[in-house]
Amino acid sequence: MSIFSRRNLYRILVENARFVRHRPLSEHIKRLNGNDEVQRVTTEWEAVVLNGLSKLGSVDHEPKVPGTSKPDVLFTHPLGTALMDITTVSDRGLDEQNPINKLSDRLVELLRQHGFDTQHFRLQVEGNWHDLRIGGPKARLYIPRQRDFDAAIFNIGFHRFLDDIRMSPRLKRNFSVATLDTRVTITYDPAQRFFSMSYLAYTVPFSATENTIYRALEEKGRQLKRSGFKGIKGVVLCDGGCDALNRRAQRGLNLDASDMVSAFLSNYRSVDFVLTMLVESDNSGRSGPEHQRVLARADLLRADSPAALLVGYLRERLPLELPNPENIPINAYDLENEGKSFNGGGIMSGQSIKMSSRAVMGLLSGETNPEDFMRDNPHVKERFARALREGRMLKGARIERCQQRDDDWIEFSFSERDPAISPFPKLRGQ
Repeated sequence: MSIFSRRNLYRILVENARFVRHRPLSEHIKRLNGNDEVQRVTTEWEAVVLNGLSKLGSVDHEPKVPGTSKPDVLFTHPLGTALMDITTVSDRGLDEQNPINKLSDRLVELLRQHGFDTQHFRLQVEGNWHDLRIGGPKARLYIPRQRDFDAAIFNIGFHRFLDDIRMSPRLKRNFSVATLDTRVTITYDPAQRFFSMSYLAYTVPFSATENTIYRALEEKGRQLKRSGFKGIKGVVLCDGGCDALNRRAQRGLNLDASDMVSAFLSNYRSVDFVLTMLVESDNSGRSGPEHQRVLARADLLRADSPAALLVGYLRERLPLELPNPENIPINAYDLENEGKSFNGGGIMSGQSIKMSSRAVMGLLSGETNPEDFMRDNPHVKERFARALREGRMLKGARIERCQQRDDDWIEFSFSERDPAISPFPKLRGQ
């Protein structure tokens, strides 16, 4: 999966070949085709930002500089010239330190193995909320490493808990583990209708410098300093699935991205600006390019910076040169390195039905078994069954190409009642 559609990414790679040298271009392609999810997301942001910049001005990718580092791009425009490094920040490291989703997956797996309905269970994990304050320690969950789940939590005590539920399924029960490093409670409630979780928001930052955003900026700040370049320098910070980039702080209680960026610019005064690229959703709960867009935020070392006009221009214009995202960044981390399918979607109108071309390919090739296809596309089965009941045959099929997406629509149209499979209609003789 990716943030932007793979068709758009390929178009961008073709266009980037005009100014990106063979070796780094080949490396971009290798990473985008690879299995490292973090590298894929990082590389697609770099390729997309470079492409957008190339449409606004002159781009020198990995330019030669007086110093020892290799910055990403030297951008030249009538409003100014700037040396920039592109970086991506995510919560992947924090997720690995606080594997709440892995714990939830393991719980659901065990419950299903033992024949329980997961909707009656709740998982609660405590965190170090008593210690949290601005300037204090990082938020963390009292949860063991993934390899220790079974020994620390899903042990003999947990299985006795399941046995007790079997014996008295109408009674509400709790199972708790409370040790120095593990504080987990699993609740069974026969009246509960949905599986649920509660845990401390461990991605909320409390230090301006001890967090993923500051560390990503700091690494690029050092590289820009080592470049020896004397002109305007800046960092393009891209959202790879970082909660702190998209939330507002509760003043006096915690921090947000603006605090980290300000701290970085104060500590690395050779860097003139930070341009943050974000994915904004329309909060409809739906995905796809019609529901997401890229926007930019700009932070300057000082208000009267010589970079102000150029950075203001980039903040307004760069997002307009980028394709709309297919996914929000957090959903781009997926083991399947392919674009998003329309499978499960469709449009029925009159005597026709639209459905995913890739879903049809999967079914007809045998890659998708019929049971999975029918489960994901129940409306398709109903519509074709209705056509057969009415004595209609297929009249035509048309492919609707979607150049900006990673699937196409195939539209099937049905005939009028066909005597081949329906009773002969009444006729009026002479």
